[in-house]
Amino acid sequence: MLFGDIREGKMVLNEMGQIVQNEFFKSFEIREELFLGAFVLMPDHLHAVIILDNMKKVPEIQHHTGDKTLHRPPKSISSFVAGFKSATVQSIDDWIDTSGSSMKKFNQNNPLWQANYHDHIIRNENEYRAIVEYIDQNPAKWDANNVHQ
Repeated sequence: MLFGDIREGKMVLNEMGQIVQNEFFKSFEIREELFLGAFVLMPDHLHAVIILDNMKKVPEIQHHTGDKTLHRPPKSISSFVAGFKSATVQSIDDWIDTSGSSMKKFNQNNPLWQANYHDHIIRNENEYRAIVEYIDQNPAKWDANNVHQ
């Protein structure tokens, strides 16, 4: 698959998977407002619990693109996801260049990531524990015929 394979219930990363995992962890080194609660990279997607501790209110920045205005507050989950996706595409494209791979580079016509992401606000400790357990057990429950678990 894209980022590696599940073998004996464990994720074994390929080179692209290593790049994605490295970029993900690097995000928490450079963003002081983010903390990692749980993480697993799967063959074609990832699961994570991201804790946002943004005590300082930052004004919303508006980005103008043609007729549309995009709203992505800095130090937010949406700005993290956008930055992470961009960094992984750039790093993987650099790897494609240097490795001599015949793989197609990623762009709008050949996206690495889906356009959106699913997020959920965890409301209590029980919910947090259940989600972390789900993430931790996800590789062991992976079935190659059931792509997204």
